Amino acid sequence: MKNNNQNVKNTIILGALLHDIGKFWERARERDENGNPIENLGSEFEEVTPKPRHYHARWSAQFTKENQFLFSDPEKIIDLALYHSNPRKENINDQFVEIADKLSSMERRMDETKDVDEIREFPKSWEVPLISIFNRINLTEERKNHKLEYNLNPLSLNKDIIFPIKIGKFPRNAYKESLKVRIEKDLKDLRNIRISQDDILTLYYLLYKYLWCIPSAAPSKDEKRVPDISLFDHAKTTAAIAVCLSDSHKLYDVKNLKNLKGALREEYKKKKGSAINAKNKTLSPKYEIILKEPFFCQVSGDISGIQNFIYSISQHKSAPGVSKRLRGRSFYLTLMTEIFARYLLRVVNYPITNLLYCGGGRFDILLPNNKEIVQKIDKAISEINEYLLENFYGELGIIVEKKSFGCRELYEYDEILKNIDINISIAKKKKFSEKAKEDINQLIYPKDIHEEELKQKNPSNRIDHCISCYKVSVDANLPTEEKICKLCKMHKRIGEILPKIDGIIFADGKLEFNNNVEDFVEISFDKFGAVYLPILKDKNKQIKIEALKEVKVEYFAINSTENFWKKVDISKHNISAGFKFIGNTAPKAIKGFRIQEREEPYREGDVLDFDAIADMSIGDKRLGILKMDIDNLGLIFAIGLTEDDKSDRTISRIATLSRAFDIFITGYINNICENIFEKWKIDPNNNCPYKDKIGNIIYITYSGGDDLFIIGPWSEIIELSKMMNNEFKDFTCRNPNITLSSGIFLCKPKFPVKRFAPLVGEILEKSKIDGKKRNTVFGETISWEKENGYPSFIDLLLFGEELFEAINSKKPENRLARGFVHRLLRIRKIRFKDETQEMDLRFIPDLIYNISRNVKKEAKFKAKGGDEKVLWSYLKEKLISIEPKMMEKIKIPASYALLKSRKEG
Repeated sequence: MKNNNQNVKNTIILGALLHDIGKFWERARERDENGNPIENLGSEFEEVTPKPRHYHARWSAQFTKENQFLFSDPEKIIDLALYHSNPRKENINDQFVEIADKLSSMERRMDETKDVDEIREFPKSWEVPLISIFNRINLTEERKNHKLEYNLNPLSLNKDIIFPIKIGKFPRNAYKESLKVRIEKDLKDLRNIRISQDDILTLYYLLYKYLWCIPSAAPSKDEKRVPDISLFDHAKTTAAIAVCLSDSHKLYDVKNLKNLKGALREEYKKKKGSAINAKNKTLSPKYEIILKEPFFCQVSGDISGIQNFIYSISQHKSAPGVSKRLRGRSFYLTLMTEIFARYLLRVVNYPITNLLYCGGGRFDILLPNNKEIVQKIDKAISEINEYLLENFYGELGIIVEKKSFGCRELYEYDEILKNIDINISIAKKKKFSEKAKEDINQLIYPKDIHEEELKQKNPSNRIDHCISCYKVSVDANLPTEEKICKLCKMHKRIGEILPKIDGIIFADGKLEFNNNVEDFVEISFDKFGAVYLPILKDKNKQIKIEALKEVKVEYFAINSTENFWKKVDISKHNISAGFKFIGNTAPKAIKGFRIQEREEPYREGDVLDFDAIADMSIGDKRLGILKMDIDNLGLIFAIGLTEDDKSDRTISRIATLSRAFDIFITGYINNICENIFEKWKIDPNNNCPYKDKIGNIIYITYSGGDDLFIIGPWSEIIELSKMMNNEFKDFTCRNPNITLSSGIFLCKPKFPVKRFAPLVGEILEKSKIDGKKRNTVFGETISWEKENGYPSFIDLLLFGEELFEAINSKKPENRLARGFVHRLLRIRKIRFKDETQEMDLRFIPDLIYNISRNVKKEAKFKAKGGDEKVLWSYLKEKLISIEPKMMEKIKIPASYALLKSRKEG
């Protein structure tokens, strides 16, 4: 009989989350010089004798016992951890966790590389580091024959922690010294503040913090285990699968449960196993049937219309703060995605473990294929689309696709995602089609609830439209500067407050704050939930939250994992805590100052507008707009994880890959922006009069999924694109199969957002069409690396910097005329043949003439990282002999040098 008890469900989730924690807890024992553990198990677990390969289960029970204050019914969770590999026949929950554990780890296979009697020496489990998942990706480019790994550290955005390096083996007490001491400190703190029992969310993020760098499995004599899946991702997916199984009616039939376990055992031997065990090619009919039984349902949502919604804002002179509204709109959409995903989980009463992915306007949820649950999901989706249609005039919609599948399909989980993506692409073309069947008039003439509200207040009101978005109805009698709708006002407030906050609060009901909150923004999504962005008066004190007991509250520390629970009172049963990585870098004033283009001075804490951002450029005062994304991401997930003609695209491996990308795109990106800012501050050519009065120069408008959109001073945005690519290569193990493409658009600060957004998108698309792994700027597309005899983007940017330094030389006798650089552009224009895409060799005498006529014979030049040279000979070498194809791409370095050396705004 199906078990509906919520306490039992929580027990299964917690037991599954902790089922393999013993792999960490056992490796973290104090060890003698021979590597043998000095510390032993408690006596109650020493007496339990599972198979030797399941010894870690006793340590999982030990960890749970030591920290039983976390649970309302610790004995049941201890038993689930203890028996997950050797389940008790009478306990069905043991068997759910056992099955989930197997389904989550189907990438492990029997070792086919050894003979039956062969004995090989394997490293100890505590010696094995987690290999970066990026080592595995293989599309068309040959990978380097080395593997990079992660050191043992609690998760943070520090480069030394999240970037893989060459390790080899850990020393004998590495786990204890690097992780155990620190997690025990955190657990002691949680005990002292009396964390609410069965707080799944807080425990989930504590495990994320410590288990992200631990391999879920080490190589063994029985199985071919590649240690590139983290213990956290394995625990998360095991919990998600286990709780789905517990809501699958058919598995409460003993016969079905027995058949499923038998089928998985045989499937493991045959599909993933060695030829030694594969005597028969097919499974028995009863096993085939149970493996195909659709126990699961993937629910994937995609918010459509995001690009149009974010960038369709005006730069009306009576509506200042377009940079804040742009950032606010982007973040509002990010929050909307999270709110809807959380609402779907809430209506079916499922935990955070089952939200497999959420970002970039997309979410993926794993649920059981349970008729009652699917009906609730369908109803909730209908409610969400009704809300979007009423409030956003059909501009935004949510496309949700569901796919039911069986256990066998978890082996190649990417196929499920691929099918869903295809269906979502088709469904986007039929947005609101179901609504059209019900009420076609509502789609053609959508009900304007904003206009109705105005008419209710005063039936004689004349209606105008918001001067910011030109969509929402406002009172025509208002002064022009007040004709801004509530949503646009909120977006501006979000953009203002986001760089100042340390955390975000999600709630499914109304909250109130007292004492320590200086200011906050409430972002309501009607019945679906609300988000609060609070600014604290005292950063060291808690946020005092007032809410009804039934209101669920989730606090997320932004870009910090240290003591992430401290800011709220998690002793209350309805309050939990976690952490979230967000690209929230923004240029803001740390002291007051004034710029010529702005009537009002900037005050401390103000976020800077586009005028100020452009004014911080070196040389010409322009904005740089950068759009960048990961190449071939769909292929990376579809075929990149396949190795040795066998699929390793399991649910846990894909979870590891998704999370790894997300850390860089949403979190580490802030570090790169900070590095650019620090370099800009000490640049000797930087004459910005208020450079000591600002906190940054880069505005991350959007970062999530696989792409980002960043605005900054043009001179630094180009440098940012280079640094972003270099850092991404290091982060992804310099695997040539994982690359970025980018496009950069330069404009004056008054250039309309709704025009530059699609233009930079077209520029990025040019990089993609011309071969990917490229950057397009100044109308030219070039590979990041040297290719086909062409210089790399880095070479071109370096030469552009050298030309600028020569133009800007403090010694008149060494100074290069700007006219020389202009002539380089003219030579290229005259001598470049469009039909062959090559330079006419007559460019060489043209170039020599230009150099001899316009470069002083006595001029000296010191190349970057080199010795001082005669300028005219250096230019001939650079443009003719060393880089013969430099002139074909001269537009990039020449335009860079000319813009940067320009003295006027």
